[in-house]
Amino acid sequence: MKKEAYKVNYLAVWNMVWPYFRTRWMLFTVVLITGFISAGLLIAEPIIYGRIIDLILGSVAENASLDQSIRLIGPFLIAWICLVIIVSIMDALFSYSVWYGTNKAVGDYLKDAFYRMLHLDLKRFSEEKSGSLIRRLGETWGAIFNSVSNGFETFYIAILRLMFGLSFGFFLDWRMGLISLIPIPLTLIVGYVHTRYARNAQDKVNKEYEKMDGIFGDAISNISSVKSFVHENILARKASNRYNKANTIQNKVNWYWAGTSSAFGAIFAGGRLILFAAGTVFVIQGSLTLGTMITFLGFVSFIFGSVRMMVSTYPNMVKDMTRMDRMQLLWHEVPTIQNKKNAAKLRNVKGEMIFENVSFKYENTYVIKDIAFEVPAGKVCAIVGESGSGKSTMSKLMLRFMDPTKGSVRIDGQDLRDLTVDSVRKSIGFVMQENMLFHDTILSNIRLARPSASEKEVIAAAKRAQAHDFIKKLPKGYKSKVGERGVKLSGGERQRIALARVFLEDPPILVLDEATSALDSK
Repeated sequence: MKKEAYKVNYLAVWNMVWPYFRTRWMLFTVVLITGFISAGLLIAEPIIYGRIIDLILGSVAENASLDQSIRLIGPFLIAWICLVIIVSIMDALFSYSVWYGTNKAVGDYLKDAFYRMLHLDLKRFSEEKSGSLIRRLGETWGAIFNSVSNGFETFYIAILRLMFGLSFGFFLDWRMGLISLIPIPLTLIVGYVHTRYARNAQDKVNKEYEKMDGIFGDAISNISSVKSFVHENILARKASNRYNKANTIQNKVNWYWAGTSSAFGAIFAGGRLILFAAGTVFVIQGSLTLGTMITFLGFVSFIFGSVRMMVSTYPNMVKDMTRMDRMQLLWHEVPTIQNKKNAAKLRNVKGEMIFENVSFKYENTYVIKDIAFEVPAGKVCAIVGESGSGKSTMSKLMLRFMDPTKGSVRIDGQDLRDLTVDSVRKSIGFVMQENMLFHDTILSNIRLARPSASEKEVIAAAKRAQAHDFIKKLPKGYKSKVGERGVKLSGGERQRIALARVFLEDPPILVLDEATSALDSK
């Protein structure tokens, strides 16, 4: 069965990106106006030098003096200088406006995209490697910038130059105008045929690169295990194999584009040759001046050059569109865990926790089934069971990282699904068996619970968690960096930092998921 060709969902990509540019319509209006002026004025250049050539030939034919010739040609030379200055100013305003506006829009997009990614269900993060997700996010904002800047600086300008060039060309001589159109249909056909192949192949390349980044992310996140099992060489080979596989596909795409580019060059060279031959005939016949012919050859540079600009930029546009399309799948993904309409905030928490006939299954396998218990406010409840019996699953249900398949989890009699997610999680302190820390100072890691806390409050919380003594022995104390995922600290030290964080938060409900497993009995 033939595999369906990859298709970019342009509407979904547009809906993802457009809102960030719509609010900057005034800035991009400046882009449109300056680009229009620049392209329009630039068309005058071949007209001016074509006219200068006719005047020079006329002066030579009439044996005019140097002063007479300069008086005739001088105004056109001044106009040419003024033209260059104005076009340069317009080009500078155009480029700066494009870059400034696009950078601002991409910055806002990046903030919202990262926010949306962080709000995806935990299931998404367990199914897809972090490196793959990071690559999607990183490639997309670059793709947006490149697409918009190329869209304006290449396609918009090229289309304007093409329109102005053809319009003035037909105005000067309709015969030469028609002849100059001959190569354009051929270039469009060649470009279209290749693009159908390139889109599908480029999607495969992007997927392979995401898998390669997934290997990078896994290796760095689990660097201690990698080193202890001497797995460095194996992982390096795996990453290299992924890159080589992606590169093999990319080379095929590049080979096609190289052939296509050569074909375009041949088509345009042939077009210039035909135009030159026809112009020569018309000049000899006396129906066209040499200056007008040279003007047309200048217009052809705009016409053919504009088409070539668009076609040569198109491979990068294809890459960028496939990258944005892969991100829009995450962008438009609706998390299953979100606030229901009219959800209430959890207030005045007493701390009563109730599991009411709760069942939960991963895929088709139940992890817990028909669990029912009640923990009164202010009381302690210990849940004991062997590994894989569902203890961690129950703690995640309490924080509404996921919802029960059946039954309900309640705080103070209120179903968690009727409450806002943020208010539930802010009311529960959660310390896991494996606590990963941010690559920041100990002070910042503890303050994660309450960013406004003073250093004195942080130290008090650390003392309660019996972390203060080992922190004081570090070279920079509370300002010591803990390394990626807290790699500079032992498992027990990381757990005590996590406990200090919860003590600083001081929530009404505390959930400990084997939070002291790495500490000694004392």
